[in-house]
Amino acid sequence: MVKDEYNKTKKAYKKLKEKIPELKNWMLFICTNGPKTEDALDLLQSNCLVVYKANFMDFYGYTYSSHAKFSKANDKLDANTASEYELRTIEMMEEETASKIYNKRLYDDKGDLYSKISRRIQNFEK
Repeated sequence: MVKDEYNKTKKAYKKLKEKIPELKNWMLFICTNGPKTEDALDLLQSNCLVVYKANFMDFYGYTYSSHAKFSKANDKLDANTASEYELRTIEMMEEETASKIYNKRLYDDKGDLYSKISRRIQNFEK
C-alpha cells in the first residue's frame, strides 16, 4: 500500500514540476494513529515521513498534541461493535488485547445482539 502511494506521489510530483520548475523535492507524509511495527520504517524510501502514535507528540509538539488528545477523548468508540483495528487505536490498548476483545464477542453485530435479546424476551414472556 505504501509503495503504491509512493509511486502515485512521485508521478504527481513529476507532472507538477513541469508546471512549477522551481520545485526541488517532494516528500510522502504518512500519519497514522497505529503503532509502529519493528521493521516498518526500514521499508520506506528516504523521502517518506511517518508520524505514528508513539512519535506524535515529538513531531507536533505539546500544544497541538494536547489538543489532539483532548479531541480524541471526545470521540466515542463502541467497544462492542468496533473493528479490531479501531480497538487498537485506544490509548494503551495492546494488539493482543484488542484481538482478544474482538474475537471473544458473543454477538456478530448490533443486529445479531438485538435479535438474540428479542428472542429471549419473547421466550420469557411465554
